[in-house]
Amino acid sequence: MSPDELRSLFPFESDDEVYILLAIARKKHNPDIQSYSHEVVIREVVRGQDEWERKLNRMLSICSSFRYKFCYYITFNPRSALKAYKVMKEKFAIWDYQGANKMLARIKKIDRIWISMLQLRDSRARRQYYVVDIDEGDLNLLDRVKYALEAVDAKPKLDRRTVGGGFHVLAPQFNVVLFKETLGNDAHRIEIKKDDLFQIGYDDA
Repeated sequence: MSPDELRSLFPFESDDEVYILLAIARKKHNPDIQSYSHEVVIREVVRGQDEWERKLNRMLSICSSFRYKFCYYITFNPRSALKAYKVMKEKFAIWDYQGANKMLARIKKIDRIWISMLQLRDSRARRQYYVVDIDEGDLNLLDRVKYALEAVDAKPKLDRRTVGGGFHVLAPQFNVVLFKETLGNDAHRIEIKKDDLFQIGYDDA
């Protein structure tokens, strides 16, 4: 996905909003990764429309230094830096109470902790999209999902094939009950994600 596409789909509506780009090299896609603890996760925080190209290129450059296949994602709902800061202050107050050794361990990885705080549901700035997750590569099912979304006034913004052979369908938030009723017997074949990650690409070579 290009910086222009990201810029178009993921707007910033307030000064404290950010998005997170992620690249993940999983054990199941990379035989050379010996254990789950050795999986590689790269995260970039995008703080404004002028950062999409630089942050995307930086992430891809870091990925190229590994001989792994990566999957690429974005938080499809923006995160609030102010909400994340509040959550982080509360966490640090707890860790401080637990003693200096506990606090020191956290301070040494404060950059990772900060991004983890941004990803929390409590740090969501606002809802703008849902993602319909289809685990199978049935194109007819994909068409029925798109039809059902349009029927509930949630015309899909984008659909992408996932690394597992299924699809992610990005759509404005919608009435889940009406959508499932419209989809009928196929409703059990999909999952609706209200605040998670949207897969924007993957390495297939």
